Parts: sequence; structure tokens; C-alpha cells
Amino acid sequence: MRPLELFGTIVLALVEAAVLVRAILRPHREPASRIAWAVVIVALPLVGIMAYLLLGEVRISLKRRVRGREIEAKLPRPAGDEQLAEQIAAGFYRAPFALGRSINGLPPTSGNKVTLAADSNIAIDEIVADIDGAASTVHLCAYIWLADTNGCKIKDALIRAAGRGVAVRALADALGSRLFIRSPHWRELGASGVQVRVAGDFETGFMFTPALGVAINLEETDRTSLFGDLEAGYTFASGVSLGTGLTMWDFTHGDQFTFGWLGTAAFPVWKNTTKRHKLDASFEWRQFFDRMSDPDVNYQFWGGLRYMFK
Repeated sequence: MRPLELFGTIVLALVEAAVLVRAILRPHREPASRIAWAVVIVALPLVGIMAYLLLGEVRISLKRRVRGREIEAKLPRPAGDEQLAEQIAAGFYRAPFALGRSINGLPPTSGNKVTLAADSNIAIDEIVADIDGAASTVHLCAYIWLADTNGCKIKDALIRAAGRGVAVRALADALGSRLFIRSPHWRELGASGVQVRVAGDFETGFMFTPALGVAINLEETDRTSLFGDLEAGYTFASGVSLGTGLTMWDFTHGDQFTFGWLGTAAFPVWKNTTKRHKLDASFEWRQFFDRMSDPDVNYQFWGGLRYMFK
């Protein structure tokens, strides 16, 4: 084995070992998930490493971690009940309480009171009553928000509160509330003065989405094309995305090109959080299927702007 090959093999082995250890020892992960990632990393070293680095963990940018710690430092921390903690540690529910404390760092407290609603309809009515009684602020966070009767009750209550001059903020999950976010109800909230935000929207994670863009051939700068693409990729916390997919059509030169492979590195320019679209500046590699046999033009590099639909 040549020295360069030996060096590369050693580096790959060290990286694989480090990623494998991380996948196995990462806290708050199910045992089945640990085993699955370990098998993938060992069986497919290079592919497994790349897959884990891209998809294996949810990463938050340093700026957001610092901001989160600043907010947490300002939050009140209730004094724990040590006698209650000792009772829990010796009781049947010690495991879930220990897990909760390992995540939030808060000890158990006594003197709490909880009222259970008889059913979901009553619970929604009580939430609506609280919103209607708000005098200064309303903060609503939803994972699953549907455009059904109860979901619209919440929406109407938020609009009424905003109309009274109350500061209203609503945060909905990009996955669990995706249908509501894409409905006219979401746009109605924004138009009524409610500050709406989508959690997980174009921030980090895997995406599969169509795109429409204008690109310039970097080798033949006098050529500009309007492309329609279908792309799968990963968006990092900074908003930068890497992806691959299919060039579905070149609208400008439709008589010259058929479908082709696409690879992109994109940087965010603008995004619409209400309609959940965004504009990227992109650097693209394209390989058109009908030119793969021609070594001089079987791949091309392009740069331009693309509009992503999600």
C-alpha cells in the first residue's frame, strides 16, 4: 500500500471510530436507534459517516445556543422540595422524574395544581376563554394545529385578542401543522396583527421540494436558462443547503436538452415565512442525459437564483 493510500485509510478509520462512538454514546437516544446507526456506519463506512453527519443529529447554530442560554439564565428557577425528591427517588416513578431532571435541570416541586378537562372540546373552550381574558400578551405554541372546528376557534380567539391591542404571538410546527400553515387561516392570522412563526421551516433538516430558477452557464456566460428542478437536500442552521436531484426541464432551451442530474450548493437570500417559500443564490452542477456520451459538454457549471417551493 502506497503512503498516501495508507494515510487515507488511517484517517478514514479514525473518523469512522469517532462517529461510531458519538452515535453510540449520544445522550437521550433510543437503544434501537444507536444499534441502527452503528450498523450503518460499520457496514457502509464512507456513506454511513456522511449520512450520520447530515441526518443523525439535530444541530442548532452557535448563535442560537448562546441566545438560548441567555434566555434560560433569565428565567425563574423554582426551589425544589428535597423531601419530595427523596420520596420520588424511592418510589415507582423515579425513572421519568430522573429523566426530566437530566434534561431541564429542575428538581421536583410541591404545591402544584392541575385541572384535567373532561374532553378535548372542553379543553379548547378553556383555552379560548383564557385568550379572550388576556389583557397584555398571548403566546401560543402548537405542534398539531388543524383547520377544523377547534383549530378555527383558537384562530378566531387570537384574532380577537390582536384586535383588542393585545400582543399575540403564535408558533406552529412546520410538520405537525403543515396543512394549517398552508391554509388561508394562517395568512388571516398574519394579516390581523398576530405575529406568526413556523418552527423548523427552512432551518435545518432534510427537504424534498420543487424549484424554479434562472441560471447562467459559468463556462458560456452569454447563455442563460430558466430551469425547473426537483431536489432532495439538507439545509443547515445557517440556511446554507446542499442537494441533488433532477433537472426536470430547461424552459429556455427545451429543444436542446432532456432531463439531467443536478447538484447544488445554495445560500439564502430571502424567505417568506407565511407562504413558506424562499429565494436562494445557488452554484449548480448539471449533467444532461442526452450529452453524457460527449466528454466535452457532458457536465456544466451554472450559477444563479432559484425560488424554492415547500
